[in-house]
Amino acid sequence: MKGAARAGNEQSDDERALWRTRAGRVRDAFLHAYHGYEQYATWPDDELRPLSNTGEKNFNGWGVTVVDSLSTMILMDTKPELERALEKIASMDFKQVSVPGVSLATQNSHVPFFETVIRYLGGLLSGYALTNNTVLLARADDLGRKLLPVFDTKGGIPAYSVSTDKGTREDSGGRWGRSLIAEIASCQVEYKYIAHLTGRREYFRKVEHVMDIMEQSQNKNGLWHSEWSTDDGTQVNNHFTVAAEADSAYEYLLKQYLLSGKTESRILDMYKKSVNGVINDLLYLSPNRKLLYLSDLEASRLSGKFEHLACFFPGLLALGVETLDEKELSAEDRQMHLWVAEGLAHSCWLMYADQPSGLGPELAGFDWWRADAREGKWIKAVEEWRRVGSPGGKPPGVGDLAPPVKPGEAKDYNIRVGSYLLRPETMESMYVMWRVTGDKKWREHGWQMWEAIEAKTRTESGFSSVTGVESVNPQKTDSQPSYFLAETVKYAYMLSLDPADDPWPSSQWIFNTEAHPLPVFKWKEWEHQNFGIAY
Repeated sequence: MKGAARAGNEQSDDERALWRTRAGRVRDAFLHAYHGYEQYATWPDDELRPLSNTGEKNFNGWGVTVVDSLSTMILMDTKPELERALEKIASMDFKQVSVPGVSLATQNSHVPFFETVIRYLGGLLSGYALTNNTVLLARADDLGRKLLPVFDTKGGIPAYSVSTDKGTREDSGGRWGRSLIAEIASCQVEYKYIAHLTGRREYFRKVEHVMDIMEQSQNKNGLWHSEWSTDDGTQVNNHFTVAAEADSAYEYLLKQYLLSGKTESRILDMYKKSVNGVINDLLYLSPNRKLLYLSDLEASRLSGKFEHLACFFPGLLALGVETLDEKELSAEDRQMHLWVAEGLAHSCWLMYADQPSGLGPELAGFDWWRADAREGKWIKAVEEWRRVGSPGGKPPGVGDLAPPVKPGEAKDYNIRVGSYLLRPETMESMYVMWRVTGDKKWREHGWQMWEAIEAKTRTESGFSSVTGVESVNPQKTDSQPSYFLAETVKYAYMLSLDPADDPWPSSQWIFNTEAHPLPVFKWKEWEHQNFGIAY
């Protein structure tokens, strides 16, 4: 079923023709990148090195680019590439793959649970949902079962990695007995969907146990700390963030609720409390340009960091505004969430538009307000704005949006890590903001970003991550992550589609954190009873 055009994003015939051409350019870019992988990587290499024109086995050696590209191929109707991909996937067995040049004694025989779930399991399940190809479901079920020993810890909290050969979990990654919240709470969408498809109770119960613990231990401010003990399920550090180490855990609260047809109300409550916590404790306003940004708190101390990874958050808030009705989200919260989404999305775009390369940095550090960083809390600025009569109708950071800087002007931040790793988060938020608000500026912002990606990262065989975004010509680093094909290209393409041609409306589909669409369903009564599903 196609989506319906929203008020405000209707197009003239000329606009429709322009965006049709742009969509074709994005499709051509996907084929360029994927054909480069097919030509130069040797199956089952995971990713292409687009400068040296070689492949690398850096995500289990199972061919992650192929699986991660499935839903993008289906979206773009690239039938020959899809047929070749399905042939490869049919032979997958998820066994340890030896890496040339590395001794077997030093190779890690365990696979990272988080990345394997979102890229492989999510990609296979989405491919099945979109094609009804039962081979994809069989591969997903096989992988899902082989990953389950990761939950065999004292506290039932998943460890960092698992051996798909031996059926053992491994507390590797330099964190013995500890896992990050993103690792323990970014598997529920995939495992609940496959539980629904297969009827396997253990799929649901393993991941729901984590939700039980999270519900019981949600802090008073609505947030969770980033590091957890796998022994007793307690939070073991004092770090609050919604960027690296935590991002998709917060994302999956709303998406779990939407995926199962809004039948798990406690997860909605957890989502709303967490958003309030982010707004109250992690959202700041820069002193001069009044830019909204999300930062971290470590032992109640502000870091000033603003990560590219945090730029998923405005899209998440906009998705909530779009999909939750007035009984699920109050008018006051709806307005607040939309304000935050607008201000943050603008800041995320400025991270690109401010740079000579047109590409956004991996990490920026914001200037503080004089001696006390707490003065910059956005919620305090909103309270003061309301006290003086709400001038302009929108609060600071939202109502008077700063333009991109001119040469020599102060940015309010410095670039701490000047790499652009072909990440999707800002493009995702541009797409969702345009879809939800109908404001064409988000679409144009996204296209401006895409043009910079094409101009600065394209190679003869694909696209490369770069370093030095603060220069006109950043240096390429010989890496084409699979998520570029799964997410960044997909969101740029969907941004370019006619609104009426959106194949995955939010009322019927949700995206996992790797941008693999999964269909909304409702638990059956027997599933409620057999799985022990809480309403």
